[in-house]
Amino acid sequence: MLRSAMLVILLVAGQKSALADTPQSTRDSHPLSREEMRTFLPLVCLDAVPSRMPGALAGVANFNCQRLIGYGDAVAGDIALSAIAYGPFTGRRAEEAYISYLSEREPHSNDYGGGILFSRSGGHWLLVRWYPGQAMRNCLALPSQGQQRMLCLTSWTGQGEIDTSVWIEKVGTKLPEHQHPLIKAQDDRGELDPDEANTESYPCVLGGHTHKAMLLTIDSLTRSTAVAEFARSKITYATAKDVGAACSAGHFESIQTKTGTVRYFIKSGAVVVSAPYEFSKTDY
Repeated sequence: MLRSAMLVILLVAGQKSALADTPQSTRDSHPLSREEMRTFLPLVCLDAVPSRMPGALAGVANFNCQRLIGYGDAVAGDIALSAIAYGPFTGRRAEEAYISYLSEREPHSNDYGGGILFSRSGGHWLLVRWYPGQAMRNCLALPSQGQQRMLCLTSWTGQGEIDTSVWIEKVGTKLPEHQHPLIKAQDDRGELDPDEANTESYPCVLGGHTHKAMLLTIDSLTRSTAVAEFARSKITYATAKDVGAACSAGHFESIQTKTGTVRYFIKSGAVVVSAPYEFSKTDY
C-alpha cells in the first residue's frame, strides 16, 4: 500500500459574503464566453483588432489595442483574456469579476500576464485595477463566508525546467516569501544543463540519495464529485527506484514515469492534501 503524505494549510474565515448563496463551482475560473468577451474586452482594450500573439494560449482570442485602458499612460499593445472568475474578492459584499490575461507588455518575471479586477455597480461592470503578474487561470473557489480565496494551479518555465504548484491565492495580494505551496513539482527532464541543477532538488547530484520519489508535474486541478473530496490533480511522477536507475545510467531525461492522483479535502476550515508519496524536495 502506498503511504499517504498529508499537508494542512489553514484558511482564514471571514464574514458572510453578499454572494454566499451562489454555488461555489460557478465562481471557478473558466474561459470567457462570447458574451463575457463582448462585455469585458471594451473595458480594457480601445479599438480592439484581432491579432496573433506569439506564445498565446491555444483557443484564446488575441487582440491588438490602440490603448490598454487603465494600464498606463496611453499604452498600446496586444492582450488575450484567458480566464474569468466571479466572487467577492475584495470585500464580503463586493460583486466582482477577475480576468486573467496575457500580453506582450508583461515580462517573463510576470509570466507574460496578470489579472484585472472589475466591480459591478448599477447593473454595469467597471474596471477597478490591473494586477500584473497575478493571473489566476486554473483556480477553484474555496468555500468562504467572506473574501473569496482560490485554490490555484500555477506553472513556470525557464531554461528547460517546468515548475508546477498548487497554492491558496487571494486577489490583490502577492504570495509572501514565507508562504509555501500546498504541493509543488519540478520537471528537469528538459533542463538545458541538468548537471548544474540545484543539488537540493536534483537527485542525480545528491551522491546516491535517491530514496524518495520525484513529483515531476501537476497536470490538472479539477473539482471532485466524490463525497467529502473537494478537488483532484492528475500528476506525473517517478518512483525512487526509477530515479536511481535513470541517474545511474546518466539519462534522467528519459526516466520512467508513472501517473497518479493527488486529492484535496477541506476539514475544519483547512485544506488537506493527500499524495501517494512523500516526494523529494524542489529548489523553489
